[in-house]
Amino acid sequence: MMKSIQRVLLVFAAVILLLPSFLVTASQNSNSSTSSEEVVQGAGVVSAKDEVVYARLGATGDKQEIYVVNVLDVEQAGTITDYGTYSSLKN
Repeated sequence: MMKSIQRVLLVFAAVILLLPSFLVTASQNSNSSTSSEEVVQGAGVVSAKDEVVYARLGATGDKQEIYVVNVLDVEQAGTITDYGTYSSLKN
């Protein structure tokens, strides 16, 4: 009797876990573009810019490595110019 209850509960739990994945359907994009990225022309709008300076120091306080991270809060997509000498850029 106890084994049959455990089996029923196990099957019920499996159905509960698997059922939502079968109930989801994908809808087609309403965009007519085939590209996943939108082409934006014009100037972008930045609401804020945060700059954080990270430094790695040795045990005696001498600098080993320094790098700066800029974070831009973009309100409107477009071309944004941030003057400076950069070794890498992530969009």
